[in-house]
Amino acid sequence: MMISKYAVSLLFICIFLSGCNSEDEQCSSPEVQTSIHNILTENTLKLTHKKRDEFFDGPALFGLDKIKATLALINIEVDHIKFIKRIQETQAVVCEAQLKITVPPPLLDDVDLTRRIQHQSKIIDFAKQLNIENHLNAFTQKVNYSVKSSKDITTVSVGFEGTQWEQLLDEMVTAVLLMSTLDANEVQPQAQAQHQRQPQAQRQTTVQRPEPIITKSKVIEVQPVKPIANAAQSVVPDSAPLTTPKTQLSPSFDCTQANKATDVTICAQPSLVTLDIQNMSIYKSAKELNPLATKDVWKESIKYKYACGTDVACIAGVYKKSIQRYQCITKQQSCEKALPY
Repeated sequence: MMISKYAVSLLFICIFLSGCNSEDEQCSSPEVQTSIHNILTENTLKLTHKKRDEFFDGPALFGLDKIKATLALINIEVDHIKFIKRIQETQAVVCEAQLKITVPPPLLDDVDLTRRIQHQSKIIDFAKQLNIENHLNAFTQKVNYSVKSSKDITTVSVGFEGTQWEQLLDEMVTAVLLMSTLDANEVQPQAQAQHQRQPQAQRQTTVQRPEPIITKSKVIEVQPVKPIANAAQSVVPDSAPLTTPKTQLSPSFDCTQANKATDVTICAQPSLVTLDIQNMSIYKSAKELNPLATKDVWKESIKYKYACGTDVACIAGVYKKSIQRYQCITKQQSCEKALPY
């Protein structure tokens, strides 16, 4: 009798869901693929956007549009999908699949370049810590998720054991967006070293003979420019005064994107620009030695800096006090005697 009741219940469920063979279709429908993609990107977007208060020029670096544009370059999909079981209480099906994200190789190179300069492990090593496998530019892992369907609406909930994928995507996007803040003197040697590690066939010679200019009438050979043997031999008329062009200093953030009163004030005051540059320099040194302590100083200083509004003396004071605290970190000294903000 109990077996008969179970059979009737199972038959009812199958009829309600338009047949028992629909489980695989529920697991692999286009709506499910789209939902999984949206869940991952939205969670990563929130995670990365929170970093806007942790870095200099954070609001400009970690803007929503920039994060979305970077995530759009990464392909997210599930394959090797199979039905696992049905949960009778909720009428949801549990599915297993291989989650796979594919990263364009140039983007992956940028990620590793940034991480190398910041003394972090390669992104594939970070992925291994999350039990995510890697092959070339693809990252994969088996995941489980549940799908609950009704006649008109399909609701998808993706269940991961933790937030591994959001962490991996966040690390990638963060590294890409931070590239613009790196010191060119650090980027160039690292990029050259990365280039040297490429196979010989993929390298391009950096010193080339100029291409000939082809006109309608003839071909003009362009000769390489010969370096001047001795710059002192170049002739300068006595009447021409030697002038040195003035170089306008820029702070650690983009003044064209400044929309806060404090940032606009800094851009307009050379003395504040100088302090901002000094602050950024010592901040980088402190971050390499003690990232956690540096982060605490940064959060506190930025709060007080923006509280100054357009008060130049107040902003300068905050900069000087934050520089003092970063110096304590670099010298590995206590900052108990530091002046309060």
